[in-house]
Amino acid sequence: MKETEKAPLKRAHQAAGRISERTLTENANTAKKVPHLPEIYASDCDLTRNSLLPDGVRQRLSELQPDRFAAAEDTISTRIIVFKLYLPLKIRLAQYPDELIDMVDQMTDALHALRYDALVLHRDVSFTNIMWDPEHEGDGVHFVLTDFDLAVRLDSNGTAKGATAQHRAGTLPFMAVELLKDMAKNPRNPQIAHELRHDYESLFWVAAWSMMKTEDKIEDNLKREIKLTIAKWETGDYQHMADRKVELLLLGEGLDKLPFTPCFEHLLPLLQALSTLVFIAARYDLNKAMMMAEGSAQLNAAAIQDKWINCAKIKDALAQARVMMRRRSTKGVA
Repeated sequence: MKETEKAPLKRAHQAAGRISERTLTENANTAKKVPHLPEIYASDCDLTRNSLLPDGVRQRLSELQPDRFAAAEDTISTRIIVFKLYLPLKIRLAQYPDELIDMVDQMTDALHALRYDALVLHRDVSFTNIMWDPEHEGDGVHFVLTDFDLAVRLDSNGTAKGATAQHRAGTLPFMAVELLKDMAKNPRNPQIAHELRHDYESLFWVAAWSMMKTEDKIEDNLKREIKLTIAKWETGDYQHMADRKVELLLLGEGLDKLPFTPCFEHLLPLLQALSTLVFIAARYDLNKAMMMAEGSAQLNAAAIQDKWINCAKIKDALAQARVMMRRRSTKGVA
């Protein structure tokens, strides 16, 4: 870290027994060579959550709920982390909209390597958790996957470790359809394990969100339309949110009706290319026969879904999107 370099601080409240963000990322970045992860300069987990409360508040809480307060004292820790300075995704895409496809490409690499090389699932891919490095030395832009507060380690069989691994994780507008449906059916006891395919689907929703929420200087009518659209992804009951997403994913037929801003309209082929993968995996109940035809009768549902949305297929979809965009550009279609 340079003496004149700015370094942001992050304060995270986590279960005391949970592996720290610094440990997760350093192991993945250094030992396993996982790309596009943040550089962490320092971290400290000697603070406790409740030590930050005023004495009067702490005393009152201990009187009202002594058992729960004592448990929190023992099980919650506050970690202070010092990062290299990264900038929000929105700033970069506002200047260079076409780099959205590069972002999806790089984050796909990061998520794949995290899962299979470092045995880590991120579980909270979102618009604010993807940033970029303004000081990157090399060709092109360098996007970074940040915020590992909800990440979990996996064993050699791909099963998440630790009690908190069973808790539902993610940011609502970007959560996978399958997870939303499970939350609707089993709000207190999730039955669907969070898998890599769910993080890949979140990346799809981040791309769609970016095409509506990055550009600020737009007409008021378009702003209102975007607000109404986004509300369907983050308000109401979980089943309602899932249903609205499925309507858009229906082989991409609803995507061209999304209120994209002018600078991002030409990127529709990106979403169309990815949507088939996401839809087929998200609606396994409808596509089981077709998926099993390419898979194996001995694979379980999750394994078959994983074969339908994976790193290689996403890369193929991105290549297809680039071809479609070049064709549209050649024909003069904006």
